[in-house]
Amino acid sequence: MAIQWNIFQSAVAPWLDNAVEKEHSDTAGIIADAYGIAIKQAVISLIPGSMIVSTPPTTGIENAILNAFDQIRDSENSPTPAMFATWAAETVLFWQSVQWSPMPPAPGYLSPTSGVTVLTGGTPSPLDMGLFNAFDHAPSNDPLGDTVCGKLIEAFANHLLTVQGLYNGLIPSPTGPIPGPPFPWVGVGQPSPAAGAAVPQKTVDLMELIESVPDDNNTVEGAKKAVLMTGTAELLDCDGRDPGPKIRRVKAQLKKLVPRHPPYSSNATSAGNITPWPGGGIAIDCNVPFDYNAQISPNYKLSAVTIKAHFAHKIQGQFGLSAGDIVCNLQGVAVNVLEPLRAQFGKFSINSGFRATASLKKGKISQHQKGEAVDLQFHGKSPLETIPVAEWIIANMEFDQLIFEHGHGIWLHISYLRNGKNRRAKLTMKDGNYTHGIHCHFNY
Repeated sequence: MAIQWNIFQSAVAPWLDNAVEKEHSDTAGIIADAYGIAIKQAVISLIPGSMIVSTPPTTGIENAILNAFDQIRDSENSPTPAMFATWAAETVLFWQSVQWSPMPPAPGYLSPTSGVTVLTGGTPSPLDMGLFNAFDHAPSNDPLGDTVCGKLIEAFANHLLTVQGLYNGLIPSPTGPIPGPPFPWVGVGQPSPAAGAAVPQKTVDLMELIESVPDDNNTVEGAKKAVLMTGTAELLDCDGRDPGPKIRRVKAQLKKLVPRHPPYSSNATSAGNITPWPGGGIAIDCNVPFDYNAQISPNYKLSAVTIKAHFAHKIQGQFGLSAGDIVCNLQGVAVNVLEPLRAQFGKFSINSGFRATASLKKGKISQHQKGEAVDLQFHGKSPLETIPVAEWIIANMEFDQLIFEHGHGIWLHISYLRNGKNRRAKLTMKDGNYTHGIHCHFNY
């Protein structure tokens, strides 16, 4: 799998562009956390079956970033590459401690005896120069978040090409397994098309992923990725309802990670008067097994709306619904929501799908908990550019709820009922408050 630099960009750029005053320590934490999340799915370029099984905390990188920012602030001159030397060195130390688990072994090596060792976490130079280039710019009133992130990603990617180590293990012989000749590897990033080892089967990756998602993922760590993606902890609310005391505590902690949203416009831009979709949804034949690798629509597997969503959850029967009932509901969402949107607009991020959560206030149940809703984010579209997406949904799709939700940008909560009448309710969420209609409160 590729390094997910888009996650880094989506989390860091809006933070940098936010005009509100923010502490250097907060910015350092956002950059370090987003870096740690983005590299989780990195592979060794020459060993496409390699998987990261553990990484050290990003605390050292975070402190080094803060050190660089403090030097820039205290200096009477422009930034220099030397100010970023500690950041570069801590990044090298981080990669020195990453642990890998290649799967399957290289040709001729025995499984599960083969493994990877890291000889060096790369070189700090020219990483320090790349980091310097990202922040060496003239003062500007224009947003620079995307530009800075682009240069940071370039610096990070170039550094990862210098990480190197050895692949070692046992090989068969007439007298039994013996140590094979270790061969060197260099570079972390995209897998090489000419690599000698086969790409692991998806089921192997899937088992690793299933095991990595806790049974109860309603935690700060479990929700952090989705909150960073949207720029608001309000993502954790369910259908505009109080999510209950546990999620409220998680929200309170995660709110510290994100700044205030960009300023609202004094005048909201509203969706036009759209002729609604006259037809109904596509009926679902509930014959998909409870298997995360099962195809629930032409382009989506069950894992996409559960354990691979940014706010990942394992399926469990709850509130009188069996796991099979929930799978069937998710199939209805995939066929009637995800597929038509993908055909019209291309790929998008699934921030949240099914949620295994405690009941809401007064025993209410959210549509996420029944597998009837998804939260989608259309990267590359500004808030105003997301209004035509909502208008297209109203004109061309069956849905129960369409909520235009505000964070650092816009994401859409869309639900679909496989059983019962879809209400076609249109709402807007701003700062946790819900109003009728589709309204964009940003002016960009």
